[in-house]
Amino acid sequence: MTVLKAVGESVERYCAALYDERDLVLATHDELEDDAALRCTECGDRIEECECCERTDCPAAVCFECMVAELGESVVGIHDHGG
Repeated sequence: MTVLKAVGESVERYCAALYDERDLVLATHDELEDDAALRCTECGDRIEECECCERTDCPAAVCFECMVAELGESVVGIHDHGG
């Protein structure tokens, strides 16, 4: 049993040494951050979280402006004085 544990430890320790170089991503931190950013599915803007469900991994993420427009709650220029 001890030998099996030692073999298991070896496999666990050195399995990271086996990889396919085509799976590695060569990029700067900024490039990776941009690719990983959540984007609004309507306008494409980067957002921190979905305004509808507040998830950072939402597959149908939407920004505040697009959500308001979709709900029909935005009225442009309702007051000339801006208030």
